[in-house]
Amino acid sequence: MGCEDIDVILTVRVATWELEENGRVLSVGDEFSSWLTFHEADATSTPAQDVQMILGSARPLPTWPGEGLAVHPVQIDLADGALYWEAPGPVEGPVEVIGTVCTNNIDAPDGCPETTGVVRRIQMEWRDYVMGSDKSWRDVSGGLRYEEVPATYFPFPPIEIDEPDPEAEADLKRRSRQGASRRLDHGHVPRL
Repeated sequence: MGCEDIDVILTVRVATWELEENGRVLSVGDEFSSWLTFHEADATSTPAQDVQMILGSARPLPTWPGEGLAVHPVQIDLADGALYWEAPGPVEGPVEVIGTVCTNNIDAPDGCPETTGVVRRIQMEWRDYVMGSDKSWRDVSGGLRYEEVPATYFPFPPIEIDEPDPEAEADLKRRSRQGASRRLDHGHVPRL
């Protein structure tokens, strides 16, 4: 069986800001296209459920203005797509790499193809934050939590209503009474 006969299933991380910026909602069953970027797994900051093994064929790409420093731009060709990888060293031929895949809607090397696939599963990633007395945000959930959903959504941010300042409230009422009194003194009759 050739590699072209195998459907590749990837876990792809889509940043919240990317969806919000485009006002995009993804649903299970949607066809989705994007440049995809591969990142080697980092034990200190990569959620374990995002880590996957990728089998493909690596081919070096020419240097380009958007690449990082001291990296080797590589395209990993898969059966149904391609990943951009800033490899730590020269790589060519069959590869088996372990890491994460994320969308890239900002920049890719010339000729880098977008990968198109069907969304099979969506998990929204959350952290619960509260504002402390020092006005800084703190994570109170103890880490990430995931919600299985049929489509992405944007929760409304909590509306924070400041308690009214009693002195400012009293000043506004006083100025309102003064304005009403002046209007009456000048013969303006309020409409009811």
